[in-house]
Amino acid sequence: MNRPTRHVLPALFAALFASALCAAQAVRYDGHRVVRVEVRDAADAALMETISPDMWSHHAGPGPVDYRVSPEGLAALDASGLAYVTLIPDVQARIDQEREAVALAGERGFGFFDAYRTYAEFDAWANALAAAHPGLVSRFDAGLSLQGRSIFGVRLRPAGAPADRPSVLFNGCQHAREWISPMTVAFIADSFASGYGVDPRITAILDELDVDFIPIVNPDGYVHSWTSERLWRKNRRPNPGGSFGVDINRNWGYEWGGPGSSGTPSNDTYRGPAPFSEPETQVLSQYIASQTGLRAHIDFHSYSQLVLAPWGWTTAPAPDAPALNGLADAMADAIFGVHQEVYVAGPISTTPYLAVLTP
Repeated sequence: MNRPTRHVLPALFAALFASALCAAQAVRYDGHRVVRVEVRDAADAALMETISPDMWSHHAGPGPVDYRVSPEGLAALDASGLAYVTLIPDVQARIDQEREAVALAGERGFGFFDAYRTYAEFDAWANALAAAHPGLVSRFDAGLSLQGRSIFGVRLRPAGAPADRPSVLFNGCQHAREWISPMTVAFIADSFASGYGVDPRITAILDELDVDFIPIVNPDGYVHSWTSERLWRKNRRPNPGGSFGVDINRNWGYEWGGPGSSGTPSNDTYRGPAPFSEPETQVLSQYIASQTGLRAHIDFHSYSQLVLAPWGWTTAPAPDAPALNGLADAMADAIFGVHQEVYVAGPISTTPYLAVLTP
């Protein structure tokens, strides 16, 4: 019988919580808001780029686009005449509430999925999952980040299964601040491990496929988002001019440098000096290339409720668009069937931003 692992190592996790929370947050967001702006055209989008460096939506318009604005940015937004509504009136208050919840979970030794977890806790979780499910789960280290942290994962393959089976890869946290994404990847891995031999659907999948999970593609940025800057997005590459970071999600080689990325090092969507310039994208791309039986790759992000398919760089349909869009629709339908949550499905480049954020 496979043992559930959702409450493993509570004492260790509590200690790791405490060490992470001892680090002071160097950057605060007092008076910052998240606003939804009605962007009408390219001129509005360009104006908003000068008002806010931090766009939260997955596209820049036309239509409603969400931004984090500083008090100075809010004054500029008011002066611009653009229509907007406030979604989060005080970003720092939200962060403080989140920190309090994390601290409480650590003090009380809650289960792993009852609070956000640090990089060190995910590292311990991967080891614990493999130890709890011998013969099914194995840990692997795909490579190292810029600062030398392991980009690790777990593979689910039943004992005796052939090594050349088809496989599927789930990964999260290309963007450091999207803390829910590694939690989601880990939760799916944990559910599959605990459900093998119990849930016939999970058992059927794992009897046919290897399933790999890499929770944190950007460990340096993720650690920085815990210790220094909650809304940090990029990796920690030192850039010319004194800024830091490359947007890992925009450093991939295919159609590198296209729309939705920036050539300015200080920008949150900075694509880097060249395709695959960053160790993190090199590690993940090389891992993907090494999986000759790979059939699907799902990359988890947050903010918004979207299931997105290629392409992102052009509005032209992908060669297998009907299959991809059909799969995205099926995923959105399945989510609604279980949770009654609406996810909008479609190609990245043409899917409107319709998700609702509750303040």
